Amino acid sequence: MAFHERGEAPARASTRDRPAAAQPAAGAGMLALQQSAGNRAVAGLLHRTGVARAAPVPPGLIQRSTDDVLEALGKEFEQGLLDEYKVEIGQLREVIEKLGLDKVEKGELPKKGGLYMRISSALETETAPKSPYTGKGYSDPGYLRNRGAVKADLDLDAGYRGLGPAEQIEKLFGLFCKRRFTYSMAAGGFDRFAGNNGDCKTLTESFMKIVDQEFGVTMTLGSETTRFLARGGATIDPQAVGNCDQGTRWFFNNHYWVEYGGAQYDLLFCRKGINRTTYDLVTSTGKLKDAGGKEADHEYWLTASGTIVWENIPTATGPNPEKYRSDATPRYELLKEAGFQVPR
Repeated sequence: MAFHERGEAPARASTRDRPAAAQPAAGAGMLALQQSAGNRAVAGLLHRTGVARAAPVPPGLIQRSTDDVLEALGKEFEQGLLDEYKVEIGQLREVIEKLGLDKVEKGELPKKGGLYMRISSALETETAPKSPYTGKGYSDPGYLRNRGAVKADLDLDAGYRGLGPAEQIEKLFGLFCKRRFTYSMAAGGFDRFAGNNGDCKTLTESFMKIVDQEFGVTMTLGSETTRFLARGGATIDPQAVGNCDQGTRWFFNNHYWVEYGGAQYDLLFCRKGINRTTYDLVTSTGKLKDAGGKEADHEYWLTASGTIVWENIPTATGPNPEKYRSDATPRYELLKEAGFQVPR
C-alpha cells in the first residue's frame, strides 16, 4: 500500500472524479445503462436543478436514454452517486411520481412523448423560487429579478406568516411607507420602485404587484384622471411637499391609489382613505397671450372653485415648489384683461 508523506493512506476518491470505466462491479448495471443505444440524459435533468454542486455532473451520466430514467433511479443506480446527488435525485423522483411516470411500464415510456421535456419542465417548476406564503412560483420575471432589492426593507421572506390578507396588506403598507423613495414624478414600473424613485403610479402598481406575487391577493387600482388642485402636504418623499404656490399646494395631472376590502391606500401620501371632495377639479383650460395678443405656448387651467392655475416655470421637472402658481376668481378677471384668453 502506498503512503503519503505523513504515512496516511490516500482518501477514497470522490465518484465525481472517477472515470466511468473505473467504476466497480457493483455499478455494472449503471454502466450498461450509460452505454445503451439511443442515449439521452437523466443527469441532464440533475444538471438543470437549482442545487449547488462542488463539481460538474460526471461525464458518464450526461448521456442517457429517456426510457432508462426510472431504472436509473432504482436499485441499480450506483450507490456512490446516490450518496453524492441524493438531494437532486430525490427532487427528480418526486417529480416523476407527481407526473405518474413511475407507474408506466419501461417499454411504454417512449410512447408517452416528450418524457425528457415533461420531467425537465416539471422539475424546473418544482425548484423555481416560490412565495413563502402561497407556495406558488413567482409569475412575473421582472418582480423576481428586482425582489432582492426590496425584500429586506419590506420583510418579504418571513414577515407575514400567519396573517390574513387584510393584515398582510396593512403590515406591508406600514413598511412600504418607511422605505426610502424619491418622488421624481418619472413614470416606471417595479424596476423603478426597486431603484427608489418614480411617480404615484409607480408606487401603486408596485404595491399591487407585491401583494399579488407574495400573498396571491388581487387589489383594485383607484384613480382620478382629471387635473386638480389640492392643498400641499408631506409625501412618502420628505422633500416633496407641493409643486404649486411655493410648495403650499399640489397641482396634479392625475392621481392613483389602491383598494382592498373597502379600504383605500394612498401610497404617495402614505395615508388611508381618499377624500375626493378636497380635489379642486379643473373645469376648463386656455392659453396665455403675449403682450401683442399672440397666443403663447403656456396653458392655464380654471378649477371648479374659480381658481386659475398656470405654469410658472414650464421647464421645471419633478415636484418643484415653484412650477405652478394659482390665484382666485377676483384676480381672474384682471388677469384676463392682462392677456388671458377666455377658457374653452
